[in-house]
Formats: sequence, structure tokens, C-alpha cells
Amino acid sequence: VAAQADQARQAPAPSQPGQPDPAQQAQRLGQAADELRAAVAAMDTAEQTLGQALTAQQSVDLQPALDDQQTAQEHLEAALRALQPPPPPDQKDQKDQKDKKDQQQDQQQQQDQQQQDQQQNQDQQQQDQQQQQDRNQSVERRREKVREQEAQRRRDREKRQRIEQDPVDKDW
Repeated sequence: VAAQADQARQAPAPSQPGQPDPAQQAQRLGQAADELRAAVAAMDTAEQTLGQALTAQQSVDLQPALDDQQTAQEHLEAALRALQPPPPPDQKDQKDQKDKKDQQQDQQQQQDQQQQDQQQNQDQQQQDQQQQQDRNQSVERRREKVREQEAQRRRDREKRQRIEQDPVDKDW
């Protein structure tokens, strides 16, 4: 893997339609090779620790060897992840389309909510205006009624005064 990575880094192959980018492939191979080298180094250290434990006269702590093995395993897993191919373009496109569709739906919902809020505000304003007009009309009706009553009283009073002021033709 290390030799392939070094070769890919030096002379990347020309890109073919539908194939991953050679530069990205070389980078992933290089990363995997680095992880593989680190794993080999950790395993070598673990091997040395275990070799010393075999030849030792006294009991030896094996925890460093276990730690080195764990480190090697982590590096190998990282190398495998680096070698995983990127998702096919159609899956990425589908995800992008889904994300875009979700974003459009969110925007539409926001616009709908804004329109509903505006409509509610307009309805409330119209209702408030109508109530104010009704109150104003009610006040005007009461004023008009008072004026009519006052005018009627005045007419009645004038009529009584005329009757009282009319001279009597014959007072016998």
C-alpha cells in the first residue's frame, strides 16, 4: 500500500469520466499508507515488549504492549476509513436535492406563516376599525336622538305658548 501511495503521489493517473479524482485517490492512499506505517511501528513496539517479557526473570507489566496493540488497531481502522471510496455522485446529488427541497419547504413554511401573521394583523386592524366606527356611529346616533328630542320639546313648548298667547275672541 505504501509503494502504491508513493507511486500515486508522484504520477497521478489521468481522470476518467465517472471515476474519482486521481488527486483525491492519491491523497487517500497516502493517508492510508501513513496510518499503516504508524500501525506497524506500534506493533513492533508491542512485539519488543512481549519479547522482553518472555526473557525476563521477573514478571513484567504487559499493559504497554496492550496499549501499543490498541494504538496499532486504531491506526489500521483509520487506514481502512481513508481507503473507503467517496459516495457515488448520484447519492450525493440525491442528498443535495433533498437538502435543497427541505430548505425550500422551510422557506415556504416561513412565508406561509408570515402571510398568515400579516392576514391576522390586517383582520385585527379591520375589526378594531369597525368597532371604532360602530362606537362613533353609536355616539352620533345618540347625539342625533338627543337633538331630535330637544327639537320636539321646543316645538311642543312653542305650540303651548301660541295656544296660551292666542287672544280669546269671546270671553263670556
